[in-house]
Amino acid sequence: MNIIKGYFYRGISCTSMPNKVKQVFFKMLGNKIGRNVTLQNSVRFDSENIEVSDGVVLNYGAQLITGGGSAKITIGKNTQIGPGTIICTISHEMDDSNKRAGKRVYEDIAIGKGVWIAANATIISGINIADGCVIGAGALVNKSTEPNGLYVGVPAKRIRDL
Repeated sequence: MNIIKGYFYRGISCTSMPNKVKQVFFKMLGNKIGRNVTLQNSVRFDSENIEVSDGVVLNYGAQLITGGGSAKITIGKNTQIGPGTIICTISHEMDDSNKRAGKRVYEDIAIGKGVWIAANATIISGINIADGCVIGAGALVNKSTEPNGLYVGVPAKRIRDL
């Protein structure tokens, strides 16, 4: 069954089917999707552990990856996620020199209300992005944020209060 779900998720993600149709399919697979949500072409979900609140925009090529583990991705109201953004709940324990990527580790990601994540940002496992933050294009968010800040860079740092 999981193999079939995986093919189905990939199929939906790669199509240019209308926004409302994609939402129906993602909901049928167990995801929670609010009202007035925009899912542009090539938006990828890979499991049912994703909750998208009202008014969210997921732009072209955004990827929400849980890897089928138990971790969740939650996105607050009126958040906009730029094209090419990766939000990934999976990491690995460090192993020995024969295989550095050891056992998989899954941690939740929570993105607050009114957040703007610009193009090609990466949000890694265990991160909470607070309400009202802006994450700059190409940023790597590897630490949780405080509310109403502008975060840019690799790794992302707060450079201004908003």
